[in-house]
Amino acid sequence: MKCYLDGFFNVYKPVGMTSYEVVEMVKRRFKVKAGHLGTLDPGASGVLPVAVNAATKVIRHIEQQDKEYIATMLLGIATDSQDRYGNVVEIKPVPDISADDLEEVMEKFKGDILQVPPMYSAKKVGGKKLYEFARSGLTVEREPVKVTVYDIAILNYFKPNLVKFRVRCSKGTYIRTLCNDIATSLKTCGYMLSLERVKSGVFSLKESVDVEHLREDDMLPVDYPLKDLEKIVVSESDAIKALNGGRLSASYKGEDQKVRIYSENGSFLAIGQRASGIIKVLNVFTPRR
Repeated sequence: MKCYLDGFFNVYKPVGMTSYEVVEMVKRRFKVKAGHLGTLDPGASGVLPVAVNAATKVIRHIEQQDKEYIATMLLGIATDSQDRYGNVVEIKPVPDISADDLEEVMEKFKGDILQVPPMYSAKKVGGKKLYEFARSGLTVEREPVKVTVYDIAILNYFKPNLVKFRVRCSKGTYIRTLCNDIATSLKTCGYMLSLERVKSGVFSLKESVDVEHLREDDMLPVDYPLKDLEKIVVSESDAIKALNGGRLSASYKGEDQKVRIYSENGSFLAIGQRASGIIKVLNVFTPRR
């Protein structure tokens, strides 16, 4: 085994495992520090990027990136958890919904929407996770949260009550709640039957690796998820400054935004924030020898 590992694993999380269990498996197998980007419920599967060692410093810079899912919604039945693992709390008839009617309703959920976080979630109210209240049989008031649905498209509609769709959305969007709210708009009730995350930022399903088969060679470089940031190559003297957390001069002009900083030999050095022509170093990544 290598004496060091820094980077990302694009892990495929199976149904039945928690995100925490996946990270713990990576820690034990490779003897590393690790963290994941965006929790997936135990009943969901799909892309779960895991940052290892120095890459954990990148998480805060990319955790707001978009997510994409494929979900299946069952109409006519509601559960207390808004998915297949909860207790049935309501059964309602499903109206005769045409494909056009369904598409029209789902289109209304594109853009900025408000969601009330489900009781069975890790969202905290008064310092306590909602699912802790729910497991005690309690329901508490939750403030609606604004999220963004960038795109939503029907993949299959099996009349009268089964809908498979793809959705691209912002961090913090509850697909379970989206299913519940769509069903309500269709004048019935419903829950999320299945969920697979197919993209998390730049990490996609096609390149993901099952956690059971993960190897060192599957590791992606620390700067892999930073492709959207402008790349700046600095002189040898400024490379030393960057590695010491110093500010870089106004010679690196451009828009005020985060940038990725490289040495002339191609080594990734740091993430910086440019403002008024000065680049402030936010995180340093010492090149390995």
